[in-house]
Amino acid sequence: MTFVEPPQPPAGQYSQGQGPQGRYPQGQYPQAHPQQTAPMPPGRVVDVTMSIVILVCAALVLVVPVGIALFFGLMSSSSCTTFDGGCGTSAGWAVAVIGSVAIFVATIAVTTVRLRRRRTAWWIALVGSIAAIAIWILGSVLASAGSA
Repeated sequence: MTFVEPPQPPAGQYSQGQGPQGRYPQGQYPQAHPQQTAPMPPGRVVDVTMSIVILVCAALVLVVPVGIALFFGLMSSSSCTTFDGGCGTSAGWAVAVIGSVAIFVATIAVTTVRLRRRRTAWWIALVGSIAAIAIWILGSVLASAGSA
């Protein structure tokens, strides 16, 4: 790639210290000011704060049950060497773990997108967190029904 220098004005066309337009002394051009942002309105601050608090609380609530589900899911499937119908807990624990984590990750993604677009997002964090917990409970019920 070859760079071509801009054409230079003929010597003597501009007086000393004048640019091509003759408005500013040489080297003293106006400085660009950084773009100033307006402070967030109080409703927006509450929305962002509540969205983050709900997501963090839901993450803390889901860590323990998902860990337990992983532990018991691995324990129940490790003793299943035959297909005699006594090992039906694996599907329930898979629903509990994979379903709740997938819904929670989707909730984080949608909440983040809505916050970036400056749209109300606290209710998505709340509904998604409740849905993730409900899916975990559903998976636990399936696992309990499969082991009976």
